[in-house]
Amino acid sequence: MDTIRKTAAEIFDEVEAYVAERDVDRYTIYRIDKDTPAKEYSFMRLDHARKTGIPLAMEYYRDVYHGYLRPGDTLDSLYEKFNRDDRPAANQMHSLSMSDVIVLHQGGKDKAYYVDDVGFAEIPEFLIPVQEQEQGHDRGQKSLTENTLTFYAAECMEFPVMGEVHRGLTLAEAAKALRDIPDDRMHGGKGIGFELQDGSDYAGSYPLVEAGQVMEDTINSVAYYRDHPGLQAAITEAKTYFPNPPARQERSAGEDRRTESARKEEKTPAGRKESVLAALRAHQEKARTGEKDIKSRETTRQHRKGELSL
Repeated sequence: MDTIRKTAAEIFDEVEAYVAERDVDRYTIYRIDKDTPAKEYSFMRLDHARKTGIPLAMEYYRDVYHGYLRPGDTLDSLYEKFNRDDRPAANQMHSLSMSDVIVLHQGGKDKAYYVDDVGFAEIPEFLIPVQEQEQGHDRGQKSLTENTLTFYAAECMEFPVMGEVHRGLTLAEAAKALRDIPDDRMHGGKGIGFELQDGSDYAGSYPLVEAGQVMEDTINSVAYYRDHPGLQAAITEAKTYFPNPPARQERSAGEDRRTESARKEEKTPAGRKESVLAALRAHQEKARTGEKDIKSRETTRQHRKGELSL
């Protein structure tokens, strides 16, 4: 028996060396390692797995079977083979199921396929290390932020269209454009605003810098903006352009009450967007009451419908 085992091991080593040298077409079946984050989508469809945000990566799987591809073998035939009662390694592994992955090595190239509820789906990321996938995700998020967050410099921050305005800028470009706008323009109140177009309830145009002051407290009174990495980076960058804000007059008791009321409203789920806009308006507008407050709410409703308003 010892001789048989030794001889079998030698033959196996020779076969492995032959396969590696000849690069024979083969396949490997991978199954989720229960000790990794991927356990969250075990036996789940691919769309569910992607929604978890957990990378589909070989590092989170373990290989449970190796085999050689014979002429005529396909993913479907492999699925049928590994779901039969007499399937290979039936005592060591359960039948091929959702969330399992088959990697085909053909012609010197590897391709990974996720076993979905119906058929198979190629998942190229499976062959990419988790760290590289996360770095790529960060780059994608940065690109998304750059595409959805832009800045503008306006002669009149209250009504940007009533004076000189420059849109679609980087923050550095907006700061330069602001310096080029004369301080003695009739409309006055010049500043820098941000335009967020990410499809959320918080998309739109809002002030970032007014009268030389970065509106950090106003912006951060809204949780969505406080947690937005691109906007927070913009606040930090804006402080380098406007490091010494001018002295501000003490706010009236009425304005304090309006601001506090708006912040409380933001915590209420219903009418979230209206509350957000109310908080911003109340915190940044000096002494607007009555008719102007009504006009602000009307502007909010029109903005939500996607209508243009002045």
